[in-house]
Amino acid sequence: MELLKILLLVLLIFVQTEIKLSAQVSSDSILQFENSIQSLDNSSKIKILNELSWYYRAIKPEKSIEYAKSGINLARKTDDKKSLATFYNILGVTNNLIGNFEISLDYHFKGLSIREANNDTAGIAASLNNIGLVYEKLDDFKRAFDYYNRSLKLKRTQKNQNAVVIGLNNVGYALRKLGKLNEALPYYLEALKLDESLNDKVGLSLTYSNLGLLYREKKLFQNALDYSFRSLRLREEINDISGVTLQNFILGTIYFNQNNFKEAQNYFFRSMNLAKRHNFRPEVKDNYQMLSQLYKNRGDYKSAFKYFEMFSSLRDSLINEDKNKRIIELQEVYQSKQREAEIQKLQLEKVTQFRNYSIAFIIFFILVTAVFFNRYRISRKLLNSLAESEKFNSDLINNIPEYLFLFDGWKIIYSNKLVQNAFGYTKEEFENLQILDIIDKEYHELIKQNKLLRESGKSIPPYEVVGITKSGNRKNLLIRSMIIQKDKSIINLVLCSDITELKNYERELIISKEKAEKSDRLKSEFLAQISHEIRTPLNVILSWASMLENDLKDMLGNENKEAFEIIHLQGNRTIRTIELILNMSEIQIGSYEPIFKKTDFENDILLKILPEIKLEAERNGLSFSYQRETTNGLLFVDEYSISQSLRNVLENAVKFTKTGSIEVKIFRNSENEFCFSVTDTGIGISEEYLPYLFMPFRQEQQGYTRMFEGNGLGLALTKKYLELNNAEISVSSKKDFGSTFTIRFRNS
Repeated sequence: MELLKILLLVLLIFVQTEIKLSAQVSSDSILQFENSIQSLDNSSKIKILNELSWYYRAIKPEKSIEYAKSGINLARKTDDKKSLATFYNILGVTNNLIGNFEISLDYHFKGLSIREANNDTAGIAASLNNIGLVYEKLDDFKRAFDYYNRSLKLKRTQKNQNAVVIGLNNVGYALRKLGKLNEALPYYLEALKLDESLNDKVGLSLTYSNLGLLYREKKLFQNALDYSFRSLRLREEINDISGVTLQNFILGTIYFNQNNFKEAQNYFFRSMNLAKRHNFRPEVKDNYQMLSQLYKNRGDYKSAFKYFEMFSSLRDSLINEDKNKRIIELQEVYQSKQREAEIQKLQLEKVTQFRNYSIAFIIFFILVTAVFFNRYRISRKLLNSLAESEKFNSDLINNIPEYLFLFDGWKIIYSNKLVQNAFGYTKEEFENLQILDIIDKEYHELIKQNKLLRESGKSIPPYEVVGITKSGNRKNLLIRSMIIQKDKSIINLVLCSDITELKNYERELIISKEKAEKSDRLKSEFLAQISHEIRTPLNVILSWASMLENDLKDMLGNENKEAFEIIHLQGNRTIRTIELILNMSEIQIGSYEPIFKKTDFENDILLKILPEIKLEAERNGLSFSYQRETTNGLLFVDEYSISQSLRNVLENAVKFTKTGSIEVKIFRNSENEFCFSVTDTGIGISEEYLPYLFMPFRQEQQGYTRMFEGNGLGLALTKKYLELNNAEISVSSKKDFGSTFTIRFRNS
């Protein structure tokens, strides 16, 4: 019996919360716990029904509704108006979650009516806020704003400055959803003024951070950066490590939205390193997620998968920890009600005894008979209740989804059925073993060290070992343990999770990663070898052809001159094709390293390319013009990739234009962004082909009979290069009437 009591105490920490609220526990165990509600008084039942219906609203809405309706019946029966309004509120919230918006509003309005009748100001404000949430789900932000505003007014009357700040944020949210960003801003500024009046640096840092997020949504990234850096400086000044971690993450998201992935990566790594150093696990999780998205956008899918896997693992562990905390709180309420019931039972027994002793003065024989009969009945009832309780606790322990051990010193004194089945030992065989007998010798020293630390009062995080079954099979185990004081003995409790399948999956991932890395290396080596083997002999051929042409130029006829020209054209075409393939490969595998610097677009890039293009156009009988509508062309870009992009677009204009003109222009658009455009009167592009224009190896005319040479890589590579420089390319074209390609540099 003492052993079962110890195990029950353990379950309050490790297991019982999962019985009530976790989806991983058997339905029979949950049913046994929920059935125990019937033994409580009405007041306790209402509180437990309140807790259960509120928890299940997101996990099992139908069960939440069932509990809440039971609570309504009980509240009506006991005339508990406040609890009745609370259950209406829970039904409103639950129906809102599952999309029954009309039913949700009906329950919320019923609850609001009761709270208004009772002059419950805080409750009224909460109901108004929840009604606003329903209209928010219905995308009726006008009504949502109305209810949020009414809730805010009530909060102001309560003179609770923290509640007022929350209300200001809710109203600002509705206004932003209505597209009234400028109207939302004053509410945040009012919150800022409130913080400043209190000279609260913590509050100021939070409000600055929120303003930064608002300006990020308005795409006013400079303002967003300004407020975010203010918040960062304040949080560093007050040594708010958590705030500094969060603010570095927010700065990373702002740069991410600007497509400035280099700066975004820097701030995400700063935030992640701080979070790891101080064990801020939710912030570590958020940085993993954003780094996964960042590497995905940069085309580095291997790193993206790595961080996504780390994010998923950490997210799952956080969810389990949050559930455990909530379950422990609910269990404490339940235990409190049990203690109250036991006290009431003892009081009833005392009254019964007093009554019996009073009757004894009148008739001794009847009293003695009644006392013995009553005590016999009570003892039978207690014995039956105790037997049922012991059976319930035993079943509970044996059915938890973990391996469970108790050991005194090193000797195993208890094991549940799950671990007996998994390791192949009976209960009696386990009790003749020590805990080290079922652990691989490699981990004995680790277990001994952790046991000493744990018994000295230090907390030991979960750690991994390898267990050995009776048949000699190996199992990867994750160990969590705690100390239980029993009389003068120290009992060690161990819970083991079987992670063998997870470790096997991890090894498969490592092998896959190594194969992918090997594939990348082979690809790079292959491309480098091909480049050398083709370009080197081709350059030799072209050089000798040029020497022969110069030596024989006075003796060559027109036909021979044309032959030499064909050699040069086709040789350069082949070199150009190889360069395009290699450049595209660099972009796709992420090996291209841009060098960003302040560059004069016109003088440093464009004017170095135009003379060559103009000469080629005039040689083909085309008119060529260049218009400068802005002189402010200072950009922060990678000069090589921009030069290649412009050359690809300009050469295409010349190649696909047989007659007419080519017009080049630099200007600023209506959003004051720097733009470059090329307009030609060439063959144009069909509407059907436009969606495929920037795909690799795609051409409008396919096969050996096509009119124009090319490999379909130029525009695809151009688009990749421009994305690298925070720019985008667009095209407007009509078949047989020409095309206009426009390059727009964002945030220029």
